[in-house]
Amino acid sequence: MNAPINQADINRDIALGAIRSAIHRLDEIRQEAVNAGAALKARFISPQAALDWCEEYAPGCLGYIPPASGLTVKRLAAKDADELWESKGTRK
Repeated sequence: MNAPINQADINRDIALGAIRSAIHRLDEIRQEAVNAGAALKARFISPQAALDWCEEYAPGCLGYIPPASGLTVKRLAAKDADELWESKGTRK
């Protein structure tokens, strides 16, 4: 005999799946930041390219950059960020 479906268990499984998905996305973002740092350290890319790379994968996560350095972070507007994620197929 089949056990009755428990809506609380279904909701728990949905929430766990969403959390797992977020963890995988965070791992991907972390790896992209590591890759940008490794490429910069090996002198394959410029400091500005490394910052742009990180900003593309982790919008808003870069900390303070002294203005005297001449480096900038290209901030994406929320609408632009949503379009970027949609084009990569990572958001609905």
